[in-house]
Formats: sequence, C-alpha cells, structure tokens
Amino acid sequence: MKTYTTILGFLLLTACGGFKELQNAQDHFSKAASIELQNQFDPQNISLDHPDNWYQLAYSNVKKALQNTPSLERDSLLGMAYSLKALCEWKLQKYQLAEISRKAALNRIKTANRNYALMTALPDLIHMDVTTAALKQTFLNINPQGEQIIHFFQTYFPEGKQWKHIKNAMLQTPDEKATLIYLVQAQLSGLKGWSDALDGLKQYMDAGNSYPLILREIFANQYQQYLEEKGTVMDFLRQDPSLVELFNYWNTLLL
Repeated sequence: MKTYTTILGFLLLTACGGFKELQNAQDHFSKAASIELQNQFDPQNISLDHPDNWYQLAYSNVKKALQNTPSLERDSLLGMAYSLKALCEWKLQKYQLAEISRKAALNRIKTANRNYALMTALPDLIHMDVTTAALKQTFLNINPQGEQIIHFFQTYFPEGKQWKHIKNAMLQTPDEKATLIYLVQAQLSGLKGWSDALDGLKQYMDAGNSYPLILREIFANQYQQYLEEKGTVMDFLRQDPSLVELFNYWNTLLL
C-alpha cells in the first residue's frame, strides 16, 4: 500500500525535456521517498541508506537546475522546479526556506495543477512534522506537566483550524484523484498524531497526576473535534470501493 509520502514522486512527474538536473532531482526525491516508506512500514528490512542522503542529493540537483532560470521559465518548468525545491527543503527540515520556495512556486504556476495543490498544502505538511516533534517532547521524552500539555494543544491543535491549507488544496484539484488521495492521506497522518496526543493526555490524567482541571475540558473539546475531522476523512475513503484497503488500514490505527 502506498502512503502519502511516496505518492509525491508520482505527483511531480512531468516532462523535463533536456533539463538533466531537474530530472535527476525528481529521480532522487522519489528514491528518498521509497526508502522512507520502506523504513517506516517494513521494519524487518530497514535500509541502511538514509533517505536524507537522497533528499539532499535531490536538493543539490534542483538548485543547480534553478541556475538556468530563463530556460526553465521558457519551458514552463520554473514553477515545478521551485515546487520540488520547496519539498526538498520540507523533508530536510529547512522550513523557512521551504516557505520562501513555496511562494516562489505559487507565483510561477499559472494553473491550478498538482504542483499548485501541493504548494498550497505545504504549510500544513510542515506543521504536521513540527507537531510530531513537539508531541514526542511533550509526552514521550520528559515527564509532562499540565502547563506543557495545555500549551501543546493550544499551539498545535488550535480549535477550528485543522488543515485549512490541505482543504483548500483539495478544492483546487477536485478531479485529480491521485492528488486528492495524497492530501487525504496527509490528513490521516495528521489525525494519527492527534490521536496519539489525545491518548497521551488521557493516560496522563488517568495516572493520578495532579493537573489543572482545564485539561479535562481540553480533552473533551479536542476529542469531539478530532472525531468530526476523522469522520469527514474516513467518509471520503468509505465512498470509494477502490480505497477499501486504505480505509481498513487507517481505521485500525486511529483512536
């Protein structure tokens, strides 16, 4: 089963003509995504080749390609090149640079295509990565305090603001099934992080810790919002018979 990470390689495919560096960047990015998938979902066969090595190689390639900006622009590939640069920067955790490249891509993509949708969604994809790191720091690596947990939920799961960029991206490419599936799976990944955070909060409260009473209110409100978002996303999968495997997979993972 493909996860949302590896679908990126497919979404980025386009005619690169004679732009060898840009084609190499695409190939290396896809290679990195494949390794990332294997390491995540096939732990018995973890690759010794770290995906960041290939993301870094793709990044070097795309920066070289962008040295030939006039030719890329002439062949309508400049927006795609900046899109790939932004995705490499995202994967390499160069988040501020990714935002700059994302805006450069959006300024040069002339139609609402796959790359435009990915760039529209990118702030949420970055936010999910940052949230995952904060989740580990809050619940796994230290003994959490009530104030830290309150700050975590207020910062990373603000009420009514979940994945607005992804939702806007889905509206821009309603007929692009591969793009929609990618964006839905990105939301599912975000839901898994949200589910883990709620589970961590519940365990914290059930452990007999002394904590601010507002945490119970936060849990109740967050859990209700979570169920609503989960229902919407799972309904999307449930309506398409070809996505039953995907539905079953995520249905077993989510709270």
